Amino acid sequence: MEEDSYIFILMILILCICVHLMNDIKKKESFLGPGPAPAPAPAPTHPPNQTAVCFLCVCPKPRFIHFAEEMAKYHSVFIVCDKLDCETPPSDKVKFLKIADKDCLDAGFNNSADPSFKAVIAQDRAMYYFSTIDTSFKYVWFIEDDVYIPRPFMLHELDKAYGDVQLIISSHVSREKAAGWNWWALADASPLKGNFHHSMACVIRLSKTMLQKVREFANTHKRLVFVEFMFNTIAANNNLSVATPQQLSKIVWKYQQQTDWPSEEVLYKDTNIFHPIKDTELHSDYRARLPQLQARLSPAASPSQR
Repeated sequence: MEEDSYIFILMILILCICVHLMNDIKKKESFLGPGPAPAPAPAPTHPPNQTAVCFLCVCPKPRFIHFAEEMAKYHSVFIVCDKLDCETPPSDKVKFLKIADKDCLDAGFNNSADPSFKAVIAQDRAMYYFSTIDTSFKYVWFIEDDVYIPRPFMLHELDKAYGDVQLIISSHVSREKAAGWNWWALADASPLKGNFHHSMACVIRLSKTMLQKVREFANTHKRLVFVEFMFNTIAANNNLSVATPQQLSKIVWKYQQQTDWPSEEVLYKDTNIFHPIKDTELHSDYRARLPQLQARLSPAASPSQR
Protein backbone atom coordinates (compact mmCIF):
# COMPACT_ATOMS: atom_id res chain seq x y z
CA MET A 1 0.00 0.00 0.00
CA GLU A 2 2.83 2.32 0.94
CA GLU A 3 4.57 1.51 -2.35
CA ASP A 4 1.43 2.48 -4.30
CA SER A 5 1.40 5.86 -2.54
CA TYR A 6 4.99 6.54 -3.62
CA ILE A 7 4.12 5.68 -7.26
CA PHE A 8 1.09 7.98 -7.15
CA ILE A 9 3.18 10.87 -5.72
CA LEU A 10 5.87 10.29 -8.37
CA MET A 11 3.29 10.46 -11.16
CA ILE A 12 1.93 13.72 -9.75
CA LEU A 13 5.44 15.21 -9.70
CA ILE A 14 6.11 14.16 -13.30
CA LEU A 15 2.81 15.71 -14.40
CA CYS A 16 3.65 18.97 -12.65
CA ILE A 17 7.05 19.11 -14.30
CA CYS A 18 5.47 18.58 -17.75
CA VAL A 19 2.92 21.36 -17.16
CA HIS A 20 5.71 23.70 -16.02
CA LEU A 21 7.79 22.98 -19.10
CA MET A 22 4.82 23.60 -21.42
CA ASN A 23 4.12 26.95 -19.79
CA ASP A 24 7.76 27.90 -20.12
CA ILE A 25 7.74 27.11 -23.85
CA LYS A 26 4.61 29.20 -24.36
CA LYS A 27 6.21 32.17 -22.58
CA LYS A 28 9.27 31.95 -24.82
CA GLU A 29 7.08 31.82 -27.95
CA SER A 30 5.15 34.89 -26.82
CA PHE A 31 8.42 36.73 -26.37
CA LEU A 32 10.24 35.54 -29.46
CA GLY A 33 7.18 35.29 -31.70
CA PRO A 34 6.15 32.19 -33.59
CA GLY A 35 8.77 29.93 -35.08
CA PRO A 36 9.90 30.23 -38.68
CA ALA A 37 7.19 29.92 -41.32
CA PRO A 38 7.11 26.65 -43.20
CA ALA A 39 9.06 26.60 -46.43
CA PRO A 40 6.91 27.68 -49.41
CA ALA A 41 5.69 24.95 -51.71
CA PRO A 42 7.97 24.42 -54.71
CA ALA A 43 6.97 26.28 -57.86
CA PRO A 44 4.84 24.16 -60.18
CA THR A 45 6.76 22.62 -63.03
CA HIS A 46 3.72 22.72 -65.35
CA PRO A 47 3.08 25.94 -67.30
CA PRO A 48 0.34 28.25 -66.03
CA ASN A 49 -3.05 27.18 -67.36
CA GLN A 50 -3.54 30.08 -69.78
CA THR A 51 -2.90 28.45 -73.15
CA ALA A 52 -3.03 24.82 -74.20
CA VAL A 53 -1.67 23.13 -77.32
CA CYS A 54 -3.69 20.22 -78.69
CA PHE A 55 -2.24 18.03 -81.43
CA LEU A 56 -4.74 16.19 -83.64
CA CYS A 57 -3.35 12.74 -84.45
CA VAL A 58 -4.37 9.29 -85.51
CA CYS A 59 -1.73 7.57 -83.36
CA PRO A 60 1.42 9.60 -82.56
CA LYS A 61 4.90 8.19 -83.09
CA PRO A 62 7.62 8.36 -80.39
CA ARG A 63 9.60 11.23 -81.98
CA PHE A 64 6.40 13.23 -82.41
CA ILE A 65 5.61 12.72 -78.71
CA HIS A 66 9.15 13.77 -77.79
CA PHE A 67 8.69 17.13 -79.54
CA ALA A 68 5.31 17.59 -77.87
CA GLU A 69 7.03 17.06 -74.52
CA GLU A 70 9.55 19.77 -75.42
CA MET A 71 6.66 22.13 -76.09
CA ALA A 72 5.33 21.37 -72.61
CA LYS A 73 7.97 23.80 -71.27
CA TYR A 74 5.84 26.62 -72.69
CA HIS A 75 2.25 25.29 -72.77
CA SER A 76 0.00 22.62 -71.38
CA VAL A 77 0.13 19.99 -74.13
CA PHE A 78 -2.50 17.46 -75.17
CA ILE A 79 -2.58 14.87 -77.95
CA VAL A 80 -5.94 13.67 -79.26
CA CYS A 81 -5.76 10.12 -80.63
CA ASP A 82 -8.29 9.38 -83.35
CA LYS A 83 -7.39 5.70 -83.06
CA LEU A 84 -8.81 4.91 -79.63
CA ASP A 85 -6.79 1.71 -79.16
CA CYS A 86 -3.55 3.55 -79.92
CA GLU A 87 -0.86 2.58 -77.42
CA THR A 88 0.65 5.66 -75.81
CA PRO A 89 3.51 5.80 -73.31
CA PRO A 90 3.16 7.18 -69.79
CA SER A 91 4.10 10.86 -69.70
CA ASP A 92 4.05 13.53 -67.00
CA LYS A 93 4.35 16.26 -69.66
CA VAL A 94 1.66 15.39 -72.21
CA LYS A 95 -1.93 14.29 -71.70
CA PHE A 96 -3.37 11.85 -74.23
CA LEU A 97 -7.08 12.19 -75.00
CA LYS A 98 -9.08 9.22 -76.29
CA ILE A 99 -12.74 10.20 -76.49
CA ALA A 100 -15.40 7.79 -77.73
CA ASP A 101 -17.36 8.54 -80.89
CA LYS A 102 -20.62 8.20 -78.98
CA ASP A 103 -19.69 10.94 -76.51
CA CYS A 104 -19.02 13.33 -79.38
CA LEU A 105 -22.14 12.35 -81.32
CA ASP A 106 -24.37 12.71 -78.28
CA ALA A 107 -22.97 16.18 -77.57
CA GLY A 108 -23.26 17.35 -81.20
CA PHE A 109 -19.54 17.35 -82.01
CA ASN A 110 -19.35 15.64 -85.40
CA ASN A 111 -19.02 16.37 -89.11
CA SER A 112 -16.26 18.97 -88.78
CA ALA A 113 -14.51 17.59 -91.87
CA ASP A 114 -15.59 17.47 -95.49
CA PRO A 115 -18.02 14.67 -96.43
CA SER A 116 -15.26 12.28 -97.50
CA PHE A 117 -14.29 11.75 -93.84
CA LYS A 118 -16.05 9.78 -91.12
CA ALA A 119 -18.49 11.60 -88.83
CA VAL A 120 -16.16 11.89 -85.80
CA ILE A 121 -12.49 12.74 -86.24
CA ALA A 122 -9.78 14.11 -83.93
CA GLN A 123 -10.98 17.69 -84.51
CA ASP A 124 -14.47 16.85 -83.21
CA ARG A 125 -13.01 15.11 -80.15
CA ALA A 126 -10.78 18.10 -79.42
CA MET A 127 -13.57 20.67 -79.82
CA TYR A 128 -15.78 18.62 -77.51
CA TYR A 129 -13.08 18.27 -74.86
CA PHE A 130 -12.00 21.92 -74.68
CA SER A 131 -15.44 23.50 -75.05
CA THR A 132 -17.31 21.16 -72.70
CA ILE A 133 -15.08 19.01 -70.46
CA ASP A 134 -12.05 21.18 -69.67
CA THR A 135 -12.89 24.87 -70.10
CA SER A 136 -10.09 26.17 -67.87
CA PHE A 137 -7.88 27.49 -70.69
CA LYS A 138 -8.08 31.03 -71.99
CA TYR A 139 -6.76 29.95 -75.40
CA VAL A 140 -6.23 26.61 -77.13
CA TRP A 141 -4.09 25.84 -80.19
CA PHE A 142 -5.36 23.01 -82.41
CA ILE A 143 -2.69 21.56 -84.71
CA GLU A 144 -2.89 18.72 -87.22
CA ASP A 145 -0.08 16.19 -87.01
CA ASP A 146 1.23 16.91 -90.54
CA VAL A 147 2.11 20.47 -89.55
CA TYR A 148 5.86 21.09 -89.21
CA ILE A 149 6.84 23.43 -86.37
CA PRO A 150 10.59 24.17 -86.40
CA ARG A 151 11.01 25.27 -82.78
CA PRO A 152 9.10 24.27 -79.63
CA PHE A 153 8.50 27.86 -78.51
CA MET A 154 7.10 29.28 -81.79
CA LEU A 155 3.50 29.22 -80.58
CA HIS A 156 4.57 30.90 -77.36
CA GLU A 157 6.05 33.72 -79.47
CA LEU A 158 2.75 34.06 -81.35
CA ASP A 159 0.86 34.16 -78.06
CA LYS A 160 2.98 37.10 -76.92
CA ALA A 161 2.65 38.88 -80.26
CA TYR A 162 -1.12 38.51 -80.64
CA GLY A 163 -2.32 38.70 -77.05
CA ASP A 164 -6.09 38.70 -76.73
CA VAL A 165 -6.97 38.00 -80.37
CA GLN A 166 -9.97 35.66 -80.46
CA LEU A 167 -8.98 33.64 -83.56
CA ILE A 168 -5.50 33.08 -84.96
CA ILE A 169 -5.60 31.34 -88.33
CA SER A 170 -3.66 31.27 -91.60
CA SER A 171 -6.13 33.45 -93.56
CA HIS A 172 -9.54 35.09 -93.32
CA VAL A 173 -11.02 35.40 -96.80
CA SER A 174 -14.58 36.56 -97.43
CA ARG A 175 -16.89 34.88 -99.90
CA GLU A 176 -16.86 38.00 -102.06
CA LYS A 177 -13.08 37.73 -102.47
CA ALA A 178 -13.03 33.96 -103.03
CA ALA A 179 -16.19 33.26 -105.03
CA GLY A 180 -14.60 30.25 -106.73
CA TRP A 181 -13.69 28.36 -103.57
CA ASN A 182 -14.73 24.70 -103.88
CA TRP A 183 -16.68 24.36 -100.67
CA TRP A 184 -19.23 27.21 -100.77
CA ALA A 185 -21.95 24.76 -101.81
CA LEU A 186 -21.24 22.80 -98.63
CA ALA A 187 -21.48 26.03 -96.66
CA ASP A 188 -24.82 26.91 -98.27
CA ALA A 189 -26.24 23.48 -97.35
CA SER A 190 -25.04 23.72 -93.75
CA PRO A 191 -26.98 25.09 -90.77
CA LEU A 192 -24.37 27.84 -90.39
CA LYS A 193 -25.50 31.11 -91.96
CA GLY A 194 -24.20 34.65 -92.12
CA ASN A 195 -21.01 36.39 -93.17
CA PHE A 196 -19.11 33.50 -94.76
CA HIS A 197 -15.30 33.51 -94.60
CA HIS A 198 -12.89 30.63 -95.10
CA SER A 199 -9.33 29.47 -94.45
CA MET A 200 -7.19 26.40 -94.04
CA ALA A 201 -7.60 25.31 -90.41
CA CYS A 202 -4.52 23.12 -89.87
CA VAL A 203 -3.11 25.47 -87.22
CA ILE A 204 -5.55 27.63 -85.28
CA ARG A 205 -5.82 29.25 -81.89
CA LEU A 206 -9.30 29.68 -80.41
CA SER A 207 -10.15 31.81 -77.42
CA LYS A 208 -12.50 30.64 -74.70
CA THR A 209 -15.16 32.87 -76.30
CA MET A 210 -14.70 31.17 -79.67
CA LEU A 211 -14.95 27.75 -78.02
CA GLN A 212 -18.16 28.81 -76.30
CA LYS A 213 -19.61 29.82 -79.67
CA VAL A 214 -18.64 26.44 -81.14
CA ARG A 215 -20.31 24.68 -78.20
CA GLU A 216 -23.48 26.76 -78.61
CA PHE A 217 -23.60 25.81 -82.30
CA ALA A 218 -23.15 22.11 -81.47
CA ASN A 219 -25.81 22.26 -78.77
CA THR A 220 -28.29 23.91 -81.13
CA HIS A 221 -27.70 21.92 -84.32
CA LYS A 222 -26.36 18.62 -82.89
CA ARG A 223 -23.46 18.80 -85.32
CA LEU A 224 -20.58 20.97 -86.45
CA VAL A 225 -19.72 22.04 -90.00
CA PHE A 226 -16.57 21.97 -92.12
CA VAL A 227 -13.83 23.69 -90.15
CA GLU A 228 -12.47 25.52 -93.21
CA PHE A 229 -15.45 27.88 -93.06
CA MET A 230 -16.82 27.28 -89.56
CA PHE A 231 -14.25 29.14 -87.43
CA ASN A 232 -13.86 32.14 -89.73
CA THR A 233 -17.62 32.54 -90.17
CA ILE A 234 -18.37 32.25 -86.44
CA ALA A 235 -15.74 34.95 -85.79
CA ALA A 236 -17.15 37.20 -88.54
CA ASN A 237 -20.75 36.71 -87.39
CA ASN A 238 -19.85 37.69 -83.83
CA ASN A 239 -17.40 40.52 -84.63
CA LEU A 240 -14.55 38.66 -82.94
CA SER A 241 -10.96 39.68 -83.65
CA VAL A 242 -8.96 37.63 -86.16
CA ALA A 243 -5.20 37.57 -86.81
CA THR A 244 -3.42 35.96 -89.78
CA PRO A 245 0.30 35.95 -88.86
CA GLN A 246 3.03 35.78 -91.47
CA GLN A 247 4.35 32.70 -89.64
CA LEU A 248 1.26 30.79 -90.88
CA SER A 249 1.59 31.90 -94.52
CA LYS A 250 3.12 28.53 -95.52
CA ILE A 251 -0.05 26.65 -94.56
CA VAL A 252 -1.37 25.34 -97.89
CA TRP A 253 -3.64 22.50 -99.00
CA LYS A 254 -0.83 20.61 -100.70
CA TYR A 255 2.35 21.17 -102.66
CA GLN A 256 1.31 20.88 -106.27
CA GLN A 257 4.72 19.63 -107.40
CA GLN A 258 8.14 18.87 -106.00
CA THR A 259 9.42 22.35 -106.86
CA ASP A 260 6.88 23.78 -104.43
CA TRP A 261 8.49 21.90 -101.52
CA PRO A 262 10.08 24.30 -99.01
CA SER A 263 13.74 24.84 -99.82
CA GLU A 264 16.49 24.33 -97.29
CA GLU A 265 16.94 28.09 -97.16
CA VAL A 266 13.29 28.57 -96.20
CA LEU A 267 13.41 25.78 -93.63
CA TYR A 268 16.62 26.94 -92.02
CA LYS A 269 15.23 30.39 -91.26
CA ASP A 270 12.69 28.61 -88.99
CA THR A 271 10.35 31.60 -89.05
CA ASN A 272 7.41 29.75 -90.61
CA ILE A 273 5.16 26.85 -89.73
CA PHE A 274 4.56 24.48 -92.68
CA HIS A 275 1.70 22.30 -93.91
CA PRO A 276 1.55 19.65 -95.25
CA ILE A 277 4.60 17.56 -94.44
CA LYS A 278 2.86 14.22 -94.01
CA ASP A 279 5.84 12.18 -92.84
CA THR A 280 6.20 13.25 -89.20
CA GLU A 281 9.60 11.54 -89.03
CA LEU A 282 10.84 14.24 -91.44
CA HIS A 283 9.83 16.89 -88.89
CA SER A 284 12.36 15.51 -86.43
CA ASP A 285 15.01 15.20 -89.16
CA TYR A 286 14.54 18.84 -90.18
CA ARG A 287 14.84 20.04 -86.59
CA ALA A 288 17.98 17.97 -86.05
CA ARG A 289 19.55 19.52 -89.18
CA LEU A 290 18.64 23.11 -88.39
CA PRO A 291 21.93 24.03 -86.64
CA GLN A 292 23.96 22.67 -89.58
CA LEU A 293 21.78 24.41 -92.15
CA GLN A 294 21.96 27.67 -90.25
CA ALA A 295 25.76 27.46 -90.06
CA ARG A 296 26.08 26.56 -93.75
CA LEU A 297 23.57 29.05 -95.13
CA SER A 298 24.15 32.00 -92.84
CA PRO A 299 25.60 35.16 -94.48
CA ALA A 300 28.79 34.73 -92.40
CA ALA A 301 29.49 31.25 -93.80
CA SER A 302 32.43 30.99 -96.22
CA PRO A 303 31.82 29.76 -99.80
CA SER A 304 33.52 26.46 -98.96
CA GLN A 305 31.08 25.92 -96.04
CA ARG A 306 28.15 26.45 -98.36
